[in-house]
Formats: sequence, C-alpha cells, structure tokens
Amino acid sequence: MDSRFTDVAAAELIKLRTLPAVAATVGATLLGVPGLALVLHAAAPEPPGNPAASAATDAGIQAIEYGQVGLILLGVLAAATEYSGRQIHTTLTSVPDRPLLAAGKTVAHLMTAAVTAVLAVAALAIVSERKPSFSALLGAVAYLLLISVLAYAVALVTRDVLAALVIMLGLVCVASPLLTRVTTVAGYLPDRAGRQMYQTASSYDATLTALQGGVLMTLWVALTLALAAVMFIQRDA
Repeated sequence: MDSRFTDVAAAELIKLRTLPAVAATVGATLLGVPGLALVLHAAAPEPPGNPAASAATDAGIQAIEYGQVGLILLGVLAAATEYSGRQIHTTLTSVPDRPLLAAGKTVAHLMTAAVTAVLAVAALAIVSERKPSFSALLGAVAYLLLISVLAYAVALVTRDVLAALVIMLGLVCVASPLLTRVTTVAGYLPDRAGRQMYQTASSYDATLTALQGGVLMTLWVALTLALAAVMFIQRDA
C-alpha cells in the first residue's frame, strides 16, 4: 500500500477523532440506539398471540430508524466541517493531490462509521430481550454504514453542514415516509431499499428482498459517492 495514502488516511482519522462534534455524535449514537430500544420496547403494546416474539424486534427496528440520524450526522460532519471554517484550504495545501486526499478522507470516514455502526448494533443486541437474528444484525450494520456514506457524499457535494442535513433528514424523515403512503416506487429510494436488509416482513410492506434492497442501496451510495469524488477533484476549494 502507498505510504502516502496511509499517511493521509491516518491524518484524516486523527482529525475526525479530535473533532468535539464527531466525538459527541458517536457517543450519543452508541448510547442512544440501545437506550431507544429499551424505551420503545417498554412502551410497545403487547401483540396478541406470542407477545415476546415481535416486541423486541420491532423496538430494535425503530431504534435503528431513529439511530440512523447519528450516522447521518457523522457523515455530514466528516465531509463538510472543513468547509465551514475554510480549513479545507490548509488541507489542500498540505495534500495537493486531490484524488489521494478524497480517498484518504473517505477511508477515514468509513472506518469511523463502521466502528460506530458495529458497536451501536452490538449494544442493541445486548439490551434486546429476544435477540435479533444474526442476519438482521448484519443488515442493520450495513444499513447504518451505507446511510452514513450517503450522507458523507451528499455533504461533499453541498460543502455545507446544514444543507446536507436538510437533504438527508428530509429524505429519511419526511419525503420517504410520505411517498411510501402514496406509491410503491418509494420502496426504491435508498433508505427504504436498505431497510429491507434488517426489517421483518411483518413490520414493513416489502417491495424488495433483503438482498435486492442491499444491492440497490449500495448502487445509490456508489453513484452518489462517485459524483462527490468527481466534484471534489474538479471544483475549486
């Protein structure tokens, strides 16, 4: 592996670790996801038949849906924070090779988001009364990681923390739920498709299978990230 790439990725990782907003976001996510699962499970009405069979699972699903906000914020902060204070000029002076810098920043974010997603889902599994299936846990980790990378890519395009948050939260909290009520096409949006990787058939009217949803969300993320990389390399700082 090119030592320059390793050095750039390590430097970007240190930047993320030392940002108070990033540390606060990671901490809040790791506490919030299992905490929400406990609260939602306690508040959930017991269904008839086999009450314990779905209560913990449904609570976990809802906790992931709320907890994704933390991963979205993490992605936005990783990409756009430097633009808010114009620190990006200093970074580009230190690393003028833009493709190299883009790769290093992306890897640093991927590592941070992956660790956060794994620990958050692991904590969720620990507090759940009925343990979710291993496939559902893996799907939840994959979803959180992909939604964070999507937010990262959007923020790299907008170069603005607020604009990226409005776009991403508008998608997952407003546009996607509303469109789901009126058209099945909404099931092909990145967040709706990705949720198939961990949601149960009883909790969501599935348009896609778990595999199809995962592949489609990955394509959404890959295309957006490719666009972001091209714009990062070609645009002036």
